Amino acid sequence: MPINKKILTSFALVVIGAVIVYEMIFNLILPIALLFFDLYLLKILLKGFDNDEKIKSLLLFGDSSNLSSTKNNIP
Repeated sequence: MPINKKILTSFALVVIGAVIVYEMIFNLILPIALLFFDLYLLKILLKGFDNDEKIKSLLLFGDSSNLSSTKNNIP
């Protein structure tokens, strides 16, 4: 049973079209969408510091008096 040349040509065109669409999605549209998402995320993270709010010190970098009192209790 011979394969019709039109069917083979149309199948090749569909494959080439799919490759072109794949390239456009992952090399053009997706990086642009990720860039906008990153800019949006950065805007959200920096929004809290627009009002000249002071950053509260972390408990890790708290008073050294608490740390020295715990050192004295350890034998």
